[in-house]
Parts: sequence; structure tokens; C-alpha cells
Amino acid sequence: MPSWIEFRLATVGLLRLARFDADFQRFFDRSPSGALRSFGLAVPVLPYSILVIAQSGLLERVADVTYFTMTMSIGYVVLWLLPPAILTWVAPLIGRQSEVPGCIALYNWLTLLTVATRLPLVAVEMAGAPADIMAVPNNILLIVWLVWEAFLLTHTLRIALWQAALATIADYLLMRHLVMPIFLIVGGVS
Repeated sequence: MPSWIEFRLATVGLLRLARFDADFQRFFDRSPSGALRSFGLAVPVLPYSILVIAQSGLLERVADVTYFTMTMSIGYVVLWLLPPAILTWVAPLIGRQSEVPGCIALYNWLTLLTVATRLPLVAVEMAGAPADIMAVPNNILLIVWLVWEAFLLTHTLRIALWQAALATIADYLLMRHLVMPIFLIVGGVS
């Protein structure tokens, strides 16, 4: 788990990333131990993930809540581990093995930025805002997240923007439209 000092420094780095300041990387521990500690962020992000699932109405479409909870718990771990695992496989193919720990660390920290920017919209949705009205800001925010990820990959892996954009789109499609639906189906969402 990251220390309080590391968390404060990373917050500064995330704010710089949000402003597309290429200097954002210097606020993160990009060593292998920093990458390992960044997986500890899964713990404080978990309540947000539970809130989003509860607010989404998925629980009403599940036959067995215990089975769904177990399946989604495994899915949560997979969603945290699969992108870094893919990165450790792809990076050597493009000659970026030495950048892997830093990229994993920053990719994991990016999750806090996405949670912080999405939480106000979740609160508005919970207050009763219609889903069709909330679709517009949610889609705009999704585009911003994808641009942030592409910017992060461009700088941490030292690759061209078009390569980072392709990697970001592949990450989005794989996680949101393949892996997550598989866990929803296995979890019994009808």
C-alpha cells in the first residue's frame, strides 16, 4: 500500500496529468517496488466499485447475490491484474521492457483520477438524475479518461501518440466489452 507521502506526491502528479503536463511522471515511484505498491490502490477503490455496481441496478437482475459477489470479486482482481500482465508481455516486443514498472505504477494511479472525476456524476445519478441526461457527461468523461490514458502511455512508454491511442482503445475494448461482460454473464446477470 502506498504511504501517505507517496499518495500526496501522486496526487500532484495526477493533477499535472489531468492538465496534460508532461512533467507528471516525476511525482511517482516508477521502480518495481513502486509498481507493486500501486496495486494497493485496489483497496481504497473497492468501495467506489461496489457503489457503482449497487447504483447501476445490476443487483436487481441477479438470481444469487452471493454467487454474483464472489464472481465480481474475482473479476475485480482480474481487471486490476490483466492490463499490467498484457503490458509485461507487449513491452518487450516494442523494446520498452525497462519502462514497464513505471507504466504499471502510473496506470494504476490513473484509476484514482478516474474515480475522483466520476464520483460527482455518480452522486448526481444517485440523487435521481435521469439516465438519458447523465449519458452525455458520462460519455464526455469517458473520452477524457481515454485521452488521459493515451497521454500517459505516450510519455511512460515513450511511444508515438497513435500507438498510445491504439493501445488505449484496445485496453478499453478488451476490459469493458470482453472481460467485464464475461464476469457479468458468469455472475448471473440476466
